[in-house]
Parts: sequence; structure tokens; C-alpha cells
Amino acid sequence: MEYLERCDLDKIFKSIKDVLNNNEDRLPDYSKEKRGCEDFVSVLDRVKLNYYNDVYDKASFLFISINKGHYFSNGNKRLSLFTSLLFMFINGFKLVHHSKQEYENKLRIIFPEYSDYKEYKEFNSVNYAYYNLTLIIAESNILNISNDELKLRLKKFLKFSLELTDSSKKV
Repeated sequence: MEYLERCDLDKIFKSIKDVLNNNEDRLPDYSKEKRGCEDFVSVLDRVKLNYYNDVYDKASFLFISINKGHYFSNGNKRLSLFTSLLFMFINGFKLVHHSKQEYENKLRIIFPEYSDYKEYKEFNSVNYAYYNLTLIIAESNILNISNDELKLRLKKFLKFSLELTDSSKKV
């Protein structure tokens, strides 16, 4: 299994800015927030423990820990999404492109407590699904979803929305 390391931080932070085309005024300069960087690296180190059974458990841990950890002044939900998906990508997974309605139906089944889905005209189906997922994770305490239950539900969504690439299936 491949892992993200301390030496990947600058690449991760730069990639987030590149994806957003520097259009996000509120996106922090993550690298200048030293305490946040240390906490973030700690999560990257903890995911390597054998406590997490498989790649989905590890991605769920990354997603939840970073999203809810509030390590940085802003941009934690984006960072959690980007980091967990990057982790899956380096381990041979790719996104499955379902329709917005299929994604929403799956989210409603997995997270019936949540109903405040956000839609923006520039969203494709994957943007729509994962944006709303970051909100659900952030609001999970308000929704009375325990962390253990949240990990199980997130794992279900990741299995629905990601698949091994053809080249990874051969290995």
C-alpha cells in the first residue's frame, strides 16, 4: 500500500490551489500554519497503522480526521476530500462517474439524517456528491452519527464511488 508522506505536503497544498485555479480567496496558505501542518502529518502517519483493515478504512480515517480535526484556519473540508481521494488514487483507484441523481440517492440511503443538499451550476455529478459528502461529515455530530458509524457509512460511499483501475486489477 502507498502512503502520503511529510515530503508530499507542498505538492498536496499546491495541487489544491491549482484545482481551484486560485479562485478561492479564503483558502489558507496551509504551509504557513505550522501547527496545522504538524497535526496533518500526524494523521498521515497514523493511517499507516495496522488498526485500519483496508484501503477504504484508511481513506475513511483520513477523510474524517482531517475534515473534523480543523487543523487549519480554513479549507479543512477541501483538504480532507483531496487527501483521501489522492490516497485512493495512488493506491490504484479511480472515480466512478454516476449521475447526480444516483449519487444523491446513494447519499440519502447511507445518510438519511441529512437533507440539506447543495447544488451549484458548475458542479458535475462527482463534484456534487463529494461536496455534499464533506458537509455531511462536518455536520455528523449535529446529525448524531457516532464516529464508528460514520466510518462504516463513509466506507460504503467510497466503495460506491471508487473502483480499482484496470491496471491495478491485474496486480
